[in-house]
Amino acid sequence: MLSCADFDRLLLATVPDATLASFERLFDEAEALARRGLAGDPPPRKAWRAHLIRAWHHAQDMDAFMAALGSPKELAGVHDLAEVAPSTAVRHNLARRDAFWVEAGLHRVSPWYARWVSGLGDDDVCIGYLNPHLAASFYWRGLRPEGPADASSAHLASDHHLGHGASRIDPLEFVVNAVVHQLPREHFGVHHRPLTSWSSLRSTVGRDPVLSSADWVLRGALAVAPVLIGVERSGHATPWHRLDVSRW
Repeated sequence: MLSCADFDRLLLATVPDATLASFERLFDEAEALARRGLAGDPPPRKAWRAHLIRAWHHAQDMDAFMAALGSPKELAGVHDLAEVAPSTAVRHNLARRDAFWVEAGLHRVSPWYARWVSGLGDDDVCIGYLNPHLAASFYWRGLRPEGPADASSAHLASDHHLGHGASRIDPLEFVVNAVVHQLPREHFGVHHRPLTSWSSLRSTVGRDPVLSSADWVLRGALAVAPVLIGVERSGHATPWHRLDVSRW
């Protein structure tokens, strides 16, 4: 079993040097955009870097999970990171005021986000962490769920969330992503919550708003879990079972 410090070193060591360098450039650009009022307040670099490293590993894991489930997609380096959507979908989400959107607080956005969206052209736009306009917001969202939903407003147009007019939801990726994030099966990942054991999944699906949002989601979560456990323990995904959370 590994301590959190040792596990963080393991995560860091398995990210290519070129990718780590690209993260630093992303942070530099995001900080410059924040000074211009076109991005959110930058987090401390050390914590920001650790969060993005976890997001990178999550994308690698999603690639392995989907392949093991017989529905391969090119998700390594893409899922949550470099996904794109039409700018029309991002503008649509900004303007939404339906009951679901408002009750979830997704209508609350920062002035900088509204300025950025209003300046988008007609092309596709990155709705993932590697968009420097959104990078800081992705970090803060899990820590401040009652605050602005800037990155979420754009990112929910991805096909593993709500999709958009030109891209329907991928139900399998939706379920797998929900299991990993909502359990969570990642230590201080997207929601900044500590790792939870696979044995807690059945109780988690009953109380989590995402996993219990529909019967097919709940049934899907319980169905895919054994495969995800096997992928993790075989060494084809981040080996969270080796993390000793009792020493955290």
